[in-house]
Amino acid sequence: AFPYNAAILLRIKNIREYMLCGGALVHSKIVLTAAHCLWNSESALVILGAHNLIANETGVERRYLDQNNFKIHSEFNINNANYDVALLVLKDMVLNSKFIQTVSLPSTFLFDENFSGEIALVVGHGKFCATCESSSILRFAQNRIMSRNECMQYFPSKTFPTETQLCLATLESGACRGDSGIFFFSFL
Repeated sequence: AFPYNAAILLRIKNIREYMLCGGALVHSKIVLTAAHCLWNSESALVILGAHNLIANETGVERRYLDQNNFKIHSEFNINNANYDVALLVLKDMVLNSKFIQTVSLPSTFLFDENFSGEIALVVGHGKFCATCESSSILRFAQNRIMSRNECMQYFPSKTFPTETQLCLATLESGACRGDSGIFFFSFL
């Protein structure tokens, strides 16, 4: 149902632990994700085309990358997550299939658009409750995009949210730990 989804298993430097993040295949060799996912990581396993991460599914591609393939935004700030965007550059092209496709990006620059009140769909393998483990099954949820004022009331910090960030209000369930870097889209 979401052939552009990428599950990203990251190995954290110096502590031999792993972290799950998400992303979107935006080009045959590029996965878009969150910079904070890659910030302290030394390698990544990118899984494309999977609905269930632990099943042996047809059409799934797995790509191993080291930090030389991480491209973190030059203005990323770990303290306030400003410019929290990064690219994973795959070594080889991924061919489109029934299970793997690049996401269609908007044809115009939407930086000045106001998305407040729009419904966005978030997709990922993260936790679906505070005490749950990450989901092996790809899940999705509808969320409402908050206005900047509403977001600032919800997060009363001087450093967050910045003008480059959006906040989502949960309608039923929403993004959680393990969903960092996931894409969301709105039906404009």
